[in-house]
Amino acid sequence: MKRTLVKCGMAVIAAVLAASSFAQEANAAKTMPLAEARATISEAIKNPEVMAETMKKLSPEDQVTYVAEVNAAIAKMPGSGEEKTAFALNANKVALRNAAPGNVANVLAEVYATAPVESLGVISESFGADLFNRDADPSQTYTDAQFTAIAEAVVKKISERTANSDDGGVRSAFGMMMMVNASNGSIENLSDTLVQSLPAEVREVAKSEWIPAATGEEKNYDSMLAYSSESTASSANAPSAVLALQLAGPQMLDAMLSDVAAGVIMNSESATPILDQSFGGFGENVIYNATPSSNATITDTTEPSKQPDPSEPWNPQPYQYGDY
Repeated sequence: MKRTLVKCGMAVIAAVLAASSFAQEANAAKTMPLAEARATISEAIKNPEVMAETMKKLSPEDQVTYVAEVNAAIAKMPGSGEEKTAFALNANKVALRNAAPGNVANVLAEVYATAPVESLGVISESFGADLFNRDADPSQTYTDAQFTAIAEAVVKKISERTANSDDGGVRSAFGMMMMVNASNGSIENLSDTLVQSLPAEVREVAKSEWIPAATGEEKNYDSMLAYSSESTASSANAPSAVLALQLAGPQMLDAMLSDVAAGVIMNSESATPILDQSFGGFGENVIYNATPSSNATITDTTEPSKQPDPSEPWNPQPYQYGDY
């Protein structure tokens, strides 16, 4: 009997070890070393499918590094500002769509820290119109207090990441304008609130020059680019937004605000390590936990939203490479 029990016990242990080994091998197969990912950069810039597959296989930390290196490669490419802006817009959108859960805010901050600064106007307009638009997802609604808290957290995250970047003040201001655009003008004086999350040295010029120019009837980011120290970034060399978007192709109406919102609209009981990473970096505790008003809630409608008919001409389609 004892021998039988021993044999059974050994069989169970062997099975557990085999299952554990299989799980480790499966996880290893899903994870791509950063060195291997670097070999895909040239192709990933031009092929969203490669960008998507690479991002899916990287750890959250390596996703951030990879995005930075993709943007550095785009900045060094020959070609017009419009071409580079189109590549930057598409590559970074795919990167955000395929970021690990809870890692979107980290990737977003890296985009603003490393994308060509002259491309950030187009990127900010596009991100504000779809990825982080307050009204993009009808199944998620946010009160003014909640959206303001989310926007403050996003701008703070970007400002912290760009603090040591070239033209960090300008870069963080583009991030601020992205969230102002994402609000659809629904929150009065939102820019006055968000400007406080910018580096101190650019707050006054942002209030007096950048915000009025970027929110006026003839919206432009010329004054922000003129402030930039990068040689290619000036109002004279700013890429044409119309041409850049034509080169980028039709943009999908994605909604990603809920990923970063989850890292802000929470309490201590509902916080999770993955979501904490969204605003706390890696291996740290959450560093920003806004407390919305007591009656602020996220409403999740029970009925699925009606999707637009893809055959309608007004419904934007995925750009030429498909949905990634």
